[in-house]
Amino acid sequence: MSSSDDYLNAFGWMFDISLTDEDIAELSESLREVAKPISIYFFVKSFQCPTCKPAIKLAESLKKAAESAGKQELVKVGTYSLEDEPVVAKFFEVERVPSILLLNGYIRFTGVPSAEELPAFMETLVRTGSGSTGLSDEVIKELIPLTKKKLRIKILVTPTCPYCPYVVLLSNMFAYLSHQTRGKLTSESIELYENQDIALKYGVMSVPAIAINDDLIHVGSVSEWELLELLKNYISRKST
Repeated sequence: MSSSDDYLNAFGWMFDISLTDEDIAELSESLREVAKPISIYFFVKSFQCPTCKPAIKLAESLKKAAESAGKQELVKVGTYSLEDEPVVAKFFEVERVPSILLLNGYIRFTGVPSAEELPAFMETLVRTGSGSTGLSDEVIKELIPLTKKKLRIKILVTPTCPYCPYVVLLSNMFAYLSHQTRGKLTSESIELYENQDIALKYGVMSVPAIAINDDLIHVGSVSEWELLELLKNYISRKST
């Protein structure tokens, strides 16, 4: 038995994306709010990737839900193979699979967004497709100047973490605002069971954990104002 098989036997239940017709109907209802074009890029490969199959199933479910909602012209879902389309992967700076990109990489999910993470993924789609960050006007005003800095917010998560989805959504909306204002700030959600070397790199023992670029700066949930302050403090430290 391969190590991938061992992995699936041990953790496969966490990453299962077997959506029922009722689940697809709920996805479809959510996508009815989409009014702007959104493109979702799924990157997978055919070997040494035990969670690529669930990612592909998610891509197929999104296509089905978009069609059911009459939004197939607005919600574009593409699936790319690292083996067969390395040029596309290199263009988007994708090295790990599965990876899911929105807004041409301003928002990315490294690892399949399953279990507790799936609602944050769907809410991100809805908000980027409806044109609303959901952030307060005060936070938006203070955040816009910060997005001019080249920053990648990394939210380290696991599928069973109940607090992670909200932090992921906040980070994604910071990146969405950056995209709208042509900034340089991006957001990446990293699932740690699939990327255990990253957990070791940062020495993470609990989640959600927040890193900016390569620096771990916080462990635990945050509000939009707290995330803003973390960014400000990080920029201030790096400027001195």
